[in-house]
Amino acid sequence: MNTAILEKSIPALNVKSLESFVAKLVNLETSASPLISCYVDLTKPREVQIAEIQHRGAIARSGLRGQARYDFDDAFQEIIDYLRQRPMGSRKSLAIFSRWGDEPFLAPMEFEMPMEDQVSVDSLPMIYPLVALKDKLHRFVVVLTSEAEARILEVVIGQVTESILAKRPELRKRVGREWTKQHFQSHKRNRHTQFIKEKVATIESLMAKKGYNHLIIMGSAPNVTRLTNALPKGIQEKVIEPNGGAIGHDVSDVVAEAVKLFIDAEEAESHSTVDQLHEGIMTNGLAVAGHDQVLRALLTRQADTLVILDSYPLEQREELVRAAVQAKVNIETVGESEMLDHYGGAGCLLRYRTPSLFEHHS
Repeated sequence: MNTAILEKSIPALNVKSLESFVAKLVNLETSASPLISCYVDLTKPREVQIAEIQHRGAIARSGLRGQARYDFDDAFQEIIDYLRQRPMGSRKSLAIFSRWGDEPFLAPMEFEMPMEDQVSVDSLPMIYPLVALKDKLHRFVVVLTSEAEARILEVVIGQVTESILAKRPELRKRVGREWTKQHFQSHKRNRHTQFIKEKVATIESLMAKKGYNHLIIMGSAPNVTRLTNALPKGIQEKVIEPNGGAIGHDVSDVVAEAVKLFIDAEEAESHSTVDQLHEGIMTNGLAVAGHDQVLRALLTRQADTLVILDSYPLEQREELVRAAVQAKVNIETVGESEMLDHYGGAGCLLRYRTPSLFEHHS
């Protein structure tokens, strides 16, 4: 096998690298050999990881015959070797794609967020879990605030990629001979006001520079309220339900709690998008539902946003998501929605209305 063409290095984890990784998978040419898509829960002991993937691999292999089975075995062994050789660390999941034969391919990416074990074999990679991960856990800013300091964290796909610690300057007590008590209290208030302003400026700069649309503020209720109220209105609108939890947590605990808040907020946003889909279908024709119409909208570049249930049938789901990635449209993944289920599990918001797309309604 020509290992020189293998994608063995793990890309740096950020939104752009994930988008690039997905685009590479979408544009991968098919070959006569089967391609294995493998998602691994790395939180288990190594031997348990391997045993689980081997079990799922055996099920996927059972449908193959002849040379395809031989190529599967070689490609699958690459995955097992990777699992055995990778250093154990903090990463919680792995996506790895492997193919043998005349067009060999091996591409891994590891994540800080857990994913369920899955093994799939087809001519094309299974990309939906990556698309859903990006949608449900894109990127946001977390601020852990107290009277004395503020830790400002940039979180991308569940991983802290930047940490800024702002500490309030120590106030030397000079009450009595040097300062009056009133002077001291006034100076203390001014220092506190300045500290709040500095925190706000740091948050504004980070969110503007990186284009963040979500902010989570954690700490005691008074500190959360004080900082939230000091933010400009435009950033206040991006705050996800300030939480009045304790602030003595380890950073990893804070991030885990923030991730839960973000996922809940993202699911609420998904349902809002489903409402837009329903309104577009019922009133102005700027939305469609049903597999064939959605696929047509994606292929003709008429689509603006694909809205799809996690439970949508695998083969059709991959077809729509692949078309959406190629068309560079937004993808909104939805955990559960009776309304979207009523529309068959997939819909599409449109950029503009084309009468031919709606002829069957007339």
